[in-house]
Amino acid sequence: MPFDNNWSNLCLHVDSSITDAIKIIEESDSKVCLVVSESENSIELRGTITDGDIRRGILDGISMSSECPKIMNSSPFTVGDELSIADLENLLVKHQFRHLPIVSNRNQLSGLFYSEVATLNSGEDTLFVIMAGGFGTRLKPFTDKIPKPMVEVRGKPMIQHIIERAKASGFYHFALILHHLPESFTSYFGDGSDFGVSIEYIIEETPLGTVGGLSLLDLKNRDFSSVLVTNGDLVSHVDYRDMVQSHLKQNAFATMAIKQHRLTNEFGTVDTSGNLITGFTEKPTVVSNINAGIYVLSTPALGLLERGKKKNMPDLFLDAVSLGRRTTAYYLYEEWSDVGRESDLNQINGK
Repeated sequence: MPFDNNWSNLCLHVDSSITDAIKIIEESDSKVCLVVSESENSIELRGTITDGDIRRGILDGISMSSECPKIMNSSPFTVGDELSIADLENLLVKHQFRHLPIVSNRNQLSGLFYSEVATLNSGEDTLFVIMAGGFGTRLKPFTDKIPKPMVEVRGKPMIQHIIERAKASGFYHFALILHHLPESFTSYFGDGSDFGVSIEYIIEETPLGTVGGLSLLDLKNRDFSSVLVTNGDLVSHVDYRDMVQSHLKQNAFATMAIKQHRLTNEFGTVDTSGNLITGFTEKPTVVSNINAGIYVLSTPALGLLERGKKKNMPDLFLDAVSLGRRTTAYYLYEEWSDVGRESDLNQINGK
């Protein structure tokens, strides 16, 4: 639990946009933006913004081009600069805080103390499952000889980016669900030890859909409280640990990552009532929530699967809803790409 000696780099003027705050959060270890106003020789703390504030803003329909006060916590918990490190650590643990801004008289910001990891759950409690059994037909000819998750993005296989990002968040136990060209994965990753993780492989004899392969997992005598599932052909900056935290805090049965997709009509539209014209809308934008292909499931949710039977993830969620189970959405603001076509691959690789 260190001091952030570069806390001034986390500061953002109160008139700045939420998009600017997102950049600071994504690039910092402490995962917070300090919203301030400045006067001569002093910086006044006006509020804080965390990724949770951003996700709630998305849920409330707030534009990311809005100014920071729209979503910031204007009354964050702060401490004085007289407290010892032991006192600061105790406060973080006691209140389940991630950050403690340090202020002096009149709310003048003088530092930041933070926890490097969240305290509610450890990655050791979660099995990280990557669905990597698809044929990748949309990405031919790249997938003629290798499966899509093994196609290189920014110098390494897509799936390696997922594993390395998950490991950096504290996840060490992985299961890869395979079908098409499984030896491409097993020969590259082995048991995972060269990558600092453990990897087990589940090979489907026939394709079992986007979640059916999980029915082949043997979780007996294993103390996993949840299973994080991701498609193997995604490139993203998703905070996997935070997603698990959100799932647990909400006591969810199943959680789905949601990404907002904006589609702008290239034409102006005419509003009508019957054959009467009532108005005009210039190039309207339709906002939809799409399934981002990342999920957290409580281990009881796996009980909705029949061993070896094909099932897709949306059907599992619908089953859970029909049973009255708590299913929640986790809104993404981070970089996220579904690498489905060659144009997607070229865009990510900067071609």
